[in-house]
Amino acid sequence: MLYYEGLEEVIFSKHEILSEAPDELIIISGFLGPAPVNRLKELSDMKVTVVGGMYPNGIDARLLDALEKSNKDNQNLKLVFSSQEIHSKIYIWKKDGKTLGALIGSANFSSNGLRTDYRETLADATRDTFTPLDSYFQSILKNSTDRPKLKKDQAIVDFSSIGLVNVLFKDWLNLTSRIY
Repeated sequence: MLYYEGLEEVIFSKHEILSEAPDELIIISGFLGPAPVNRLKELSDMKVTVVGGMYPNGIDARLLDALEKSNKDNQNLKLVFSSQEIHSKIYIWKKDGKTLGALIGSANFSSNGLRTDYRETLADATRDTFTPLDSYFQSILKNSTDRPKLKKDQAIVDFSSIGLVNVLFKDWLNLTSRIY
């Protein structure tokens, strides 16, 4: 079956229509978004592994912070990042190590990738791809880390030390006084 609408709901409900209740979900995605990763805590009866594939040259510090918070808040979640560029988008459901179902397509595990109907697609993988998918996942996992590099050209600012709230409030007051 081909999916191109409601992809987030497809991913978060696929386990309900499989032949058995899965105990594991594997997500391989080029790019990750904090909202879908945070939502994984809804799947409390499954172990979930998420691989971010397009961050070997660095990840935005704010994104990493949000992803790590979700990882810390979800005891069933394992978040890793590939050390080589992986642009694949693969979702695999397993029970006792046996693949029950998989989706392959163009939808990153991000809000943009999952919530923009008709832009991305996912299709059910056939059973003859389950073994190669598992081999592919194992090779990616072998070359992954839970501590990715941060983007080199990114400035990290500690707003708490400069009283950002006061600065923003003063700027807002100045702006609104000019408008009214």
